[in-house]
Amino acid sequence: MNLENLATKNDLSKVFHTLDFKIDKVKDDLENKMQKNHNEVMGVLDKQGVILERLDTELAGHQASYNRHGEILDDHEKRIGVLEVEPAA
Repeated sequence: MNLENLATKNDLSKVFHTLDFKIDKVKDDLENKMQKNHNEVMGVLDKQGVILERLDTELAGHQASYNRHGEILDDHEKRIGVLEVEPAA
């Protein structure tokens, strides 16, 4: 076994330093991409939330209108029922 071909402590330190640098760069790139995607997703979710809130408000208005029409129809039914029972003049 030839000791001249073995890596020294300094050689290994350089390799690990280079690997640490590359890993940190990949980690930073990944974090940046994840943050960008997170921001995009949150933007889309915010827009969807606004749409759902608007639809909910619109639905509440339609429901109130529907209830009013139901009350009017019930009143008409009662009045028609009275007219049908009364003899014609």
